[in-house]
Amino acid sequence: MNPLVLALSFVRVPRLFAYLILWPLVIGMFMIVVQLSFTTLFTKVSTETSTELETELKAEKEHDAIRYFLYGSHESLPPPKVCRWGQDLKPNSDCSIEAVDLTVLTEKPTEFDPAELVSFFEGNLRQIHVCESCDSELQLDLRGEEPKIYIKGLFGFLVFMSSDRAFTQSLRQYRVQALEEREKVESFQGLPFIVSPGLSRPLALRGNEGVAALVLNVASLIVVTLWLMLRAHRRVLDYFARSGSLLPLVAACGKRTFYLSLWMVTIIRVFCFLLAAVPATIFFFTHSVDDSTIELLKQDIPMLVLWCIGVLVSMAALTIIGSIADLKHRHSWTSFLYKYVPLTACLLGSVCWFAALFFDSPAVRAIQVGISILPVVGMCPIVLTPLVALDSRIVV
Repeated sequence: MNPLVLALSFVRVPRLFAYLILWPLVIGMFMIVVQLSFTTLFTKVSTETSTELETELKAEKEHDAIRYFLYGSHESLPPPKVCRWGQDLKPNSDCSIEAVDLTVLTEKPTEFDPAELVSFFEGNLRQIHVCESCDSELQLDLRGEEPKIYIKGLFGFLVFMSSDRAFTQSLRQYRVQALEEREKVESFQGLPFIVSPGLSRPLALRGNEGVAALVLNVASLIVVTLWLMLRAHRRVLDYFARSGSLLPLVAACGKRTFYLSLWMVTIIRVFCFLLAAVPATIFFFTHSVDDSTIELLKQDIPMLVLWCIGVLVSMAALTIIGSIADLKHRHSWTSFLYKYVPLTACLLGSVCWFAALFFDSPAVRAIQVGISILPVVGMCPIVLTPLVALDSRIVV
């Protein structure tokens, strides 16, 4: 039997498809979305300038979609008009209560000071009605021990959301001031660099946010890909073993054909994940970093490809060694060695490599290079190559 036909037959089984393809892909895509969201937020926050933030706030204020839906214009409204209602208070016809107005319920309408409400709703509300029992879609009740606001309709909800959004924008003005102060400090402080004998070039402590995002994106994508690949074989075997059809299936198809079909199922699984994850990763990355980072990466594409291959091989070695414990030694004390010794070696290798950066000695340089070329121990330097400018010969 053709292994490809057998693999497609496995995938066509609904339960096996959900177990092997659909559910792992959902988990993998969720992990990628979370990681990309974090990367985008980190890049935006770390590279944002006061001018960019101020321009963004101005654009949001001038193009408020909620205000346009409510009043037919993007422009801010004048301060809201205050109308007081009571037994002896009868406002004129200009104070008729509308759905987009705020009503304030209080026991003493004549003594209530609406200054804080006027400040909060300024630009997004036309009228504030202070009364004892009037009603609207947005109602503030001050008659109890604690104030409560009731949203009774769509218009009231939109007015509250627009006002709360405007208040949040006013708070972000403090961030503009903080960014301006930081930029003043950076203007006379200059760009800090780490100059170390173990680095091929000085390492900038600022301005590498885009490269750090690249490292995080590629490493996360490779980790999820390896997880999907290495778990596929075990899941297929477990599925058929629990159903009691593993040995009859191997006997009918042949051991070689059966295991080739498992590899093809793995390839299908990884291909579907990469087909969805790679375009999304490229899109989010190119839209979250500045143009200078993109141009920098375009200048050395062969080294970028070589680095991706080096990271893939390093992580694959670490993952395969760790997975041996699950494949062959699940109930043996050696499973501890297979699972935790590689991680410990990787951690110790990383600590020793970074410690060696600050020692100017040929022997220390030799130790540093030796750590970098080891498959598992030197994984961290390989992953951080775009940041620390590791020699391409070591990556190879």
